[in-house]
Amino acid sequence: MNQPKFFATKSGDVLAALICGNGSLSCGGQAMEYLNANTSDGATEKHVPVVEMEGGSLKVSVGSAFHPMTKEHSIGWVCLVTRRGWQLRALPVDEDPVAVFTVARDDSPVCVYAWCNLHGLWKTEL
Repeated sequence: MNQPKFFATKSGDVLAALICGNGSLSCGGQAMEYLNANTSDGATEKHVPVVEMEGGSLKVSVGSAFHPMTKEHSIGWVCLVTRRGWQLRALPVDEDPVAVFTVARDDSPVCVYAWCNLHGLWKTEL
């Protein structure tokens, strides 16, 4: 399974795509920027996804200390990548930055991404 690649527009919109190759994307006539995921946060670890697996459920909390969830600064979504595909959960502002996914018995998690509207893309390998 190819992992999704993430791209951003200059206005801050993010696109997740499965791309086999090195092509480029554009939106409104402007090239989209490929996003490299960060994997560690030198401050208080508020961006790195923290994963707990229990049975067929996978719980993702963003940050070992919860990330802020305000209109001005929040985690917009969490994406789980598995051997067979990927799932994305939007996170509402003013709720804890937590997403729960179901993983099929014949599948297994590979990594988790989280998108912060101010600090970009974050990733945890599983």
